[in-house]
Amino acid sequence: MVSVERRNELFMASLVVVFVVEKSLFPGASYGVVTGADQGNKNN
Repeated sequence: MVSVERRNELFMASLVVVFVVEKSLFPGASYGVVTGADQGNKNN
């Protein structure tokens, strides 16, 4: 059984990984989570 603290650590780590990956794929985006919205606004 995974403890809550460990699960939170894994969750934060996954968020960081996603953020870094999106920053590398879309260097112009200000925030990794808002990448889709930022790209859509720039295209329009």
